[in-house]
Amino acid sequence: STKTCPHCNHVTRRPKPENQPLKCTACGGSWCYSCHAPWHEGLNCRQFRKGDRLLKAWARTTAHGQVNAQRCPKCKIFIQRITGCDHMHCARCKTHFCYRCGDRFRQLKFFGDHYSKLSVFGCKFRYKADKPLQRKIVRGAVFGGKLVAAPIVGVLALCAGVIVVGVGAFAFPLYGGLRLVQRYHSVKKSVNLETDSTPRLVCFS
Repeated sequence: STKTCPHCNHVTRRPKPENQPLKCTACGGSWCYSCHAPWHEGLNCRQFRKGDRLLKAWARTTAHGQVNAQRCPKCKIFIQRITGCDHMHCARCKTHFCYRCGDRFRQLKFFGDHYSKLSVFGCKFRYKADKPLQRKIVRGAVFGGKLVAAPIVGVLALCAGVIVVGVGAFAFPLYGGLRLVQRYHSVKKSVNLETDSTPRLVCFS
């Protein structure tokens, strides 16, 4: 039989014997094939699961206005925040996530990011945290509206670009021609003044 590595999801065959740590050939992580958990040296699977439940319960406990620890959404290790903002950076897998809700930081231009109240990528605590259904409906409606508006905005931007290019293609040659005519008249006037030999009467008082 086969199982996926809990660290990287690489498919691995059953080892012989099963009570030995299995080292993943893809990521190098050691794990237990029996309980599908990171390798627990000195503990059997039952003891490890009991300790894991205690750890999860401790992590979910709120102290000083925040949970004791938050799990990285990618590699699943627990991270405890001592100070700072909600933007966390996992030192193990380099994932950026929110400490308050535990979700990854995602953003997409025009559709918002994790700090946007009405974005589908926004943190649930930033908008109607106690009303999840209403929050999802409102954010979904905003997302749908933007999804419909995006092609229209794109077409309008394209039209504006075409108009600007068209105006530029007409205006720049016209402006250049006018400047050339002005330059021509200026040079002609200068030449006429230099070649004018008409005698002039100079009066001295």
